[in-house]
Amino acid sequence: MQENIVTSRYYFDVEKNGEIVRDECGVEAGNVSEIIEQAKLGLEELRETLKLGGSEGWTLVVRDDRNTKLLRLSM
Repeated sequence: MQENIVTSRYYFDVEKNGEIVRDECGVEAGNVSEIIEQAKLGLEELRETLKLGGSEGWTLVVRDDRNTKLLRLSM
């Protein structure tokens, strides 16, 4: 018997002082653990490659496909 796995698309935006850089692609995940893992990976990648005047003061914001903000991580 196959198990039905429901996935949703989540987006990882960065914000600072009202400036928002939106993730237009997002990733699919099936549960909160996957979202948190993707957020951690994305945060590390952004810290390494951020071209937004340094990473200090930026916040990574995870939102779902309904635009609901689910998680905020300081960079």
